[in-house]
Amino acid sequence: MKTASVLSVLATTATLASANGVIDLFSQKSCGGSVQSGSYTPPKNCNGGCVSGSWESARQVSADSGYIFTVYTDKHCSKGKKAVKGCTSGNWKSFSYDCGS
Repeated sequence: MKTASVLSVLATTATLASANGVIDLFSQKSCGGSVQSGSYTPPKNCNGGCVSGSWESARQVSADSGYIFTVYTDKHCSKGKKAVKGCTSGNWKSFSYDCGS
């Protein structure tokens, strides 16, 4: 019984350690059209950097506890900030994965 408990804890720890935030980025509003998916490791310093591109909508598929995807209307992650919750439509030029809720 002890061996099973230790293996269970190890498996759970391995799963938690490998968790990443996943975002889907779409070419059309309302999360339609072609999709680009990305998986991001939670940043240790709470600042995941800025990823630029051009998308009409975004949906957070999953996030680590205490982290959130944020989309922006400029390519420098400084203007038009909006947390990605559900399908988030707009003229997005960049996103980040940082500490938040």
